[in-house]
Amino acid sequence: MHALFRALMLLLLALVGLRQTYAQNDAHYSATQFGLKGMLMSGALVAGDDDGSMTFYNPAALGYVRARAIDIALLVPSFEITQFKNAFGDQSKDSELDFQMIPNLISFKLSLIKNPKVGMGAAVLYKNNYENFLQYQSSVEVGDNVLNSDIQYRNRKKEVWVGLGISYALNPNFNIGLTQFVTFRRSIYSHQFSQTIIPNVGSTTILGLVDQQFNTDLKTHFGLVNKLGISYKGKKLDIGFTLTTPTYGYPVRNGDYQYKSFIQATEDDALSGEAFTQEKEKVVLKTPFSTAFGMTVKLKNFSTINFTTEYFGKIKSYDVIHKIEAIDTFTIKEAAKQVINVAMGWEIKLSDNFYYLGGFRTDFNFSQSVEGSTAQLFVSKFNIYHISNGIIVWLKNNKFTVGLDYGFSFDKQEQFVDVTNFNTNSLLNSGKKTNVNYQSFALLITYGFLLDNFKKKAANQ
Repeated sequence: MHALFRALMLLLLALVGLRQTYAQNDAHYSATQFGLKGMLMSGALVAGDDDGSMTFYNPAALGYVRARAIDIALLVPSFEITQFKNAFGDQSKDSELDFQMIPNLISFKLSLIKNPKVGMGAAVLYKNNYENFLQYQSSVEVGDNVLNSDIQYRNRKKEVWVGLGISYALNPNFNIGLTQFVTFRRSIYSHQFSQTIIPNVGSTTILGLVDQQFNTDLKTHFGLVNKLGISYKGKKLDIGFTLTTPTYGYPVRNGDYQYKSFIQATEDDALSGEAFTQEKEKVVLKTPFSTAFGMTVKLKNFSTINFTTEYFGKIKSYDVIHKIEAIDTFTIKEAAKQVINVAMGWEIKLSDNFYYLGGFRTDFNFSQSVEGSTAQLFVSKFNIYHISNGIIVWLKNNKFTVGLDYGFSFDKQEQFVDVTNFNTNSLLNSGKKTNVNYQSFALLITYGFLLDNFKKKAANQ
């Protein structure tokens, strides 16, 4: 038991120490899938499978995983291409190419309780890990003047889940299960938006000025999440159901923020504005509950088709930060709309050691606009779709998967700002839409190792 605990902590530290990624999943629940089969089958595993990722997908199915094993998907190489057309109101096209090494999952099939009706598993996974960055400058002639704009934006989030799951067989067909996750979360957001109006020729006098900066670092440690599962295993059909709780029980909740906003609308106006700075301010970060239903249809002895539907509940508008000072009040609000994502996966046995897997899933955006924030925050609002294909190869005690996940979106996104107009309200307030062409390519390489078979072989030598 002590050896297992030390191994989990070392693996957690290894994952936390890896570099940040640059993924467009700041407002998506299903951006990442986990495990040897979960990634190739687009996460359509709620009905259960003999894969170590059941600690996450459906803990009731941990009883299906008979042999003790370690599954590793430590790094997933990935490319992302995002193109915005007219994102700043000047008809320009802006493209960004990012390369990532995404931490994913390490899972264990355990046998701590010597009871054939009990299944156990553990997992360390990166539920979210992204960083979005943008920098843009422009100079536009407006009548006899020049409008200079400078935009910088960064949004980072890290969320690690560590879980221990257990299942119990009520009878040969029905299992129930529970996973207790401990979560570690940190969010860092910043944007800077400035505009100046100066005469076109002959002077550098500032005729108008807008300068807004906002930086925040929100930390919430040791949150708790429970996932409850039910599974039915039949000859031709498997069915699964899960309920995932919102994150709860943060013993440490604090955040730092800095905000300033100054406006001089014309040369004759006085400079006006406000500024707030706070360290270790109490913050609130909410996540939704979700329910998932899955079904596996066994067409023949060598092929299955899996279906999963997951509903994520709505989060009503709430104050992430609410600071009352002597004169002014500083408030940052968030909200999320309800979302239903669907996934379909398939598995075909080509031989005893060779399997073909594939899948399709939706990853709909949950962001919802809210009013009443002192500073408007920017998050992506386009929907993403994923197609995955790959193979699993067995070599003695080792299981390898190689595949590709392709994500794409051809959607609309709110403009960052219209730089052709002097904007005295705030960043992200143009009310216009921009076209988004988003594509991602993830190379899925994972490894599994059967401990039981290895020990049996060593004992016979």
